[in-house]
Amino acid sequence: GSSCYLWSALYQAEQQRGGDGSSGTECRAEARCGELGARLREDLEKVCWGELDALAKQGGFGLLHAIQLFASGSRAVTTAHYDQSQNIFLQLVGSKRFLLFPPLIGGRAFAPFPVRHPRDRQARVDLQDPDYGSWPQLRLAHGAAIEVVLNPGDCLFLPYGWWHHVESMASENVSLNFWFRGGDALAKLPPTRGAGLPPAAAVDFIWSEARLLDLAREAELLLARYLSYALLGPFLLWLALPRASLASGMPPEGQECAWLRCANFYLFRAASLVAPPVLAPWLELLDARRFAWLDFREDDDDNDLNGAVVGGGKAAQTTPAAMARAQRAAWCRTASRAASAGRWPPPRQSRRRRPIVDGDCLELC
Repeated sequence: GSSCYLWSALYQAEQQRGGDGSSGTECRAEARCGELGARLREDLEKVCWGELDALAKQGGFGLLHAIQLFASGSRAVTTAHYDQSQNIFLQLVGSKRFLLFPPLIGGRAFAPFPVRHPRDRQARVDLQDPDYGSWPQLRLAHGAAIEVVLNPGDCLFLPYGWWHHVESMASENVSLNFWFRGGDALAKLPPTRGAGLPPAAAVDFIWSEARLLDLAREAELLLARYLSYALLGPFLLWLALPRASLASGMPPEGQECAWLRCANFYLFRAASLVAPPVLAPWLELLDARRFAWLDFREDDDDNDLNGAVVGGGKAAQTTPAAMARAQRAAWCRTASRAASAGRWPPPRQSRRRRPIVDGDCLELC
């Protein structure tokens, strides 16, 4: 079997602007399709839109945003990732095996790439070749997976923010997914301080965990805005192991006030926004390991992420190459000290470049 994935967008909702120039709402009447979608227009017209609308209304999924077609061979694997949409996955031909993980467990165990990375929302951990020495937090996922095998005609609901690892099992596999955005389900807020956890049987906690994952993404972007992505990893390591990091010369000279202000703001806001029972797991989402051994070539035209230190200390404008060297040097100092003390095993630097999908992804549209 082939390891290739063939992918095409069959339907993409257009956003209709209001008369006042506002973004307006997405509507099905104005939809654009890829070339393959145009060829399959007659098949798309056979879709029972009424049943889809009724299902979306009952589940609070919001509006249909996209329909995508996937075709693959038996060796194609989609690495663990999560989507920011409600997803109804329909298997047409062949079979696929899914491993599903809740948002917070996956976010802590799989070390997702940084938000601004091209592989955002995808795991740095390889579930097919787990390296527990580099990623010890992967053990958090043991016993947490929901395994599902889809055969022709089977349908699977993938909630917003849920992690899924997908393996194609037959020699030929064809699937459709329907993405929905917005809706009442996503509007549900995560538990706040003093509210405690919802009842164990409440489905609302599915959405609460997903919203907490979104909150961690916003916290990451905020910290990167003031510290730069190149120094975000060392900052988080300093936050977790202040003695080991300070002994290695962190924070950098002239940035002590900025780091302390960011740390205080981040921790106090987290304590005020996140319920105590899930505060510690939520803080683990910003694990310093996620940023290790990555080169950050930040756009100098982006004033938010150009390496400027804002608020206290000296404003340091650095080149992308200098930031990459600074981060690697910081990791060598801080991670080696922490590892030698037996307190924190840093991930090994991988020299093997892995694709987004294990197998080439060919876009047909």
